[in-house]
Amino acid sequence: MITPLDIENKKFAKQMMNGYSVEEVDDFLDELTVDYSKNYKELTELRSKIDELNNSLTHYKSIETTLQSTLVMAQTTAEEVKSVAKQKADQIVEEAKSSAQKQVDELNNQIAKINEIVKQYDSNAKVVGEGPLMKDLVEISDHDFNSVNTVSIGIIFVIMMFVLKSISLPVLLVIAIEFAIFINMGIPYYTNTTIPFIASIVIGTIQLGATIDYAILITTKYIQNRKDGKDKKQAVSEALGTSINSIIVSGLCFFGATFGVGAYSKIEMIGSLCTLMSRGAIISVIVVITVLPAFLMIFDKLVCKTTIGMREVKN
Repeated sequence: MITPLDIENKKFAKQMMNGYSVEEVDDFLDELTVDYSKNYKELTELRSKIDELNNSLTHYKSIETTLQSTLVMAQTTAEEVKSVAKQKADQIVEEAKSSAQKQVDELNNQIAKINEIVKQYDSNAKVVGEGPLMKDLVEISDHDFNSVNTVSIGIIFVIMMFVLKSISLPVLLVIAIEFAIFINMGIPYYTNTTIPFIASIVIGTIQLGATIDYAILITTKYIQNRKDGKDKKQAVSEALGTSINSIIVSGLCFFGATFGVGAYSKIEMIGSLCTLMSRGAIISVIVVITVLPAFLMIFDKLVCKTTIGMREVKN
């Protein structure tokens, strides 16, 4: 193959009269023609291959774009289907709950009517069966919850009234803990979690009895600080500062014990109750170290007037 350098350095033999040798020039031109034709053919083939590659690249880019659009559409469709399915499932669940509640109400009405009819013939007769038993169980549980809750609050109120020598402080402490209990019992409603029918009785008493000491710890230190002549802000601040570590440790111990049982128990009722108690411990700790100090600050004047030994304390 003739290179550009060969052409540049090519020298022809000169003749005396007519210049360069015609034959030598013709031979070189023929050789150039052959090489040029060969190069031109190769160039044409390369251009053809480049065109084919460009066409293939365009084709693949088109496929890529189509695939991306398809994937986006599929993802969007999947999300829409998932959302619609979830809405449909929620609707079915709500309809099932509503239907079940209606059936339960109808059954209870029928049981009540049957009871009335039976009592007309025999005042000592009892209506038995799964439906009447469940109805009695629910009614007894509701009655027991109200009774147990009232009695437990009353007993704790009386005990704290004598221990703290105050009328207002027991009210504030019970309100704070009951507020934590209401939060704990309200969470399952918003999370659509089913809890045992005895949960209200168990949690209402255990959480109240197990966490009221957190409030008593802060309150006793607050009373002592106020009696020592400190203003209400300083008294509450120091009471919280000296008690918070003990409250948190105690709450975490209660949480760890109940959470461990709830996590490993294979009995659904025990697991559910322990989960409620462990969560209640954390909620009570948060309420005691946030809400109760605010109560003491707001009702400080009332506390001083209704607590023995604090009436002379300056506000």
